[in-house]
Amino acid sequence: MMKPLVLLIALFWSTFSSAQSIQELYEQRDFTTILRSIDTIADAPIEDVHMFARAAHALRRDSLSTSVLRQVVRTVRATATTKFELGRSYYGVGKFENAAKWFREARKSNPDMLLAYLAEADAYEMMRRLDSAVHVYQITVDHFDDKGVALVKTCMLPTQEGYVDSAIHCWERNLNVFEKPEIREMARQQLVTLYWEFAGDTLAAANLADELVELKPEVAKYRLQSIQIHSELGEWDEVERQLEALRTQAESGTLNAFYMQRNAIPLMTVSGRNFDVQIFEIIEQRQDSEEFSAQWSAYFTTPMHGRLLGHVRYYDAEGQLEFKSNISAAELPQIDSPLSIEDFVNHMKHIESNLH
Repeated sequence: MMKPLVLLIALFWSTFSSAQSIQELYEQRDFTTILRSIDTIADAPIEDVHMFARAAHALRRDSLSTSVLRQVVRTVRATATTKFELGRSYYGVGKFENAAKWFREARKSNPDMLLAYLAEADAYEMMRRLDSAVHVYQITVDHFDDKGVALVKTCMLPTQEGYVDSAIHCWERNLNVFEKPEIREMARQQLVTLYWEFAGDTLAAANLADELVELKPEVAKYRLQSIQIHSELGEWDEVERQLEALRTQAESGTLNAFYMQRNAIPLMTVSGRNFDVQIFEIIEQRQDSEEFSAQWSAYFTTPMHGRLLGHVRYYDAEGQLEFKSNISAAELPQIDSPLSIEDFVNHMKHIESNLH
């Protein structure tokens, strides 16, 4: 038999819990207690039903809210939010077809519910129905003044799926439509990658990379990308110009701390017959260090696994010009005049071509 004091406490707690509204429990994030009202929630005010669904979603108990919302959604009390919550409940249990249907019903009930459009498109993505997803994103773009999220998603889908021509067309078409500067910047980044790495249009990539440098001259990664692309085009004057700008940033202390701490700038990677050659410029030459007293270093690695074969370094100190290497098979050339970055890269290409 329960002791009187224990019975009194239990009765008090039961009365206290029932006296608290769903709203109060939701604000306290007491989702577990909210779910205990499953037997009566279908008859509760519609906002309480919505909070019940959100609580179930927070606890990953979407199957509970699905059964409740299916009862309520057919009644006159149902709103666009009810339909959206049912869509989210179906999404939570992996029933993406049903989720898309109810997200669609939600946006039909409330054409200004942006989240319903994006959620419906996301459900189509989960089903790999990319054409349907793009279609919904395009509807979103046409309907809303703030086109940022939907436009980005519209262009990102073909980008992620490898539809290069469609992705390029989408980013270029909307480049000047994006209202936020950071989105326009991201669009240019996407276009550089698409043109350079996938479409094989290095010249177009170079032009866009230069636009990024002009847009954000303080961002070192944009200059480094420009250096890599222009070196592939054999445009060494432009490489020197960008490299000089990086040196100026290093001298003024405005270069990214990541490079300053490592005392080296990764200029480019040259793909050879058997090895990749990663070229670095030393920022501050230190005569007490063999590594940091060099002007440029080249690291030879295997393309597949990045296994390091060794390095070749170029020194230009007090009129003494020389190469040093820990690769026994490397055929080091004799030099009698200072090298440019173009000269150094060409020497590294020649050394790589003779390595096996």
